[in-house]
Amino acid sequence: MILARQQVLTRPIQIQFNMNPSMPKVDHDATLIQQVVLNLLINAIQAIAKEGHIDVRLSQEQECAVIHVDDTGRGIPPEALPKILKPFFTTRSEGTGLGLSLANSIVQSHGGRIEVASVPQKGTQFRVWLPIERSGRDRSKLTTRPAAKR
Repeated sequence: MILARQQVLTRPIQIQFNMNPSMPKVDHDATLIQQVVLNLLINAIQAIAKEGHIDVRLSQEQECAVIHVDDTGRGIPPEALPKILKPFFTTRSEGTGLGLSLANSIVQSHGGRIEVASVPQKGTQFRVWLPIERSGRDRSKLTTRPAAKR
C-alpha cells in the first residue's frame, strides 16, 4: 500500500483506508491478496485524471470477507465491463491488460470472486469476495492475516 501512496504524493488524490478490527482472520496467502489490492489501487489511481478519492475498506458479509475499493475516477464504459477481467484487455493505451486478470486469477484460487460496478465520469467500485475459511486446502502453507491491511 506504500507503493500506491507514493504514486499519489504529487497528485491531489486522497486514499482512505478503513479497516474493520472486528473481522475474523481470513484464511489466505497475504502476499497474493496484497497484490490484488495493489493492482486495484493502481488502476484506481490511473483512472483519476485530476483530483479524486479512493476508499478502501473491509467488511464481512455472510461467510466472506469483502474488500471494497471505490474510486471517483473516469469510470469504465459499460461495453468494457464484461471484458475487464480477461487477459490482455485494457482501456488504456499504456496498459498491458494483465493486472485485473491476474487479480481475478488470484481471487479465484482462493475460492473468491471479483465484482465491479462503474458509472462513466463518476467512478468505479470493486468488491473482492474471499471466503473466511477455504475448504480443501493445506492450511499449513497459508499465512492467516486480515485480508487487507494498512
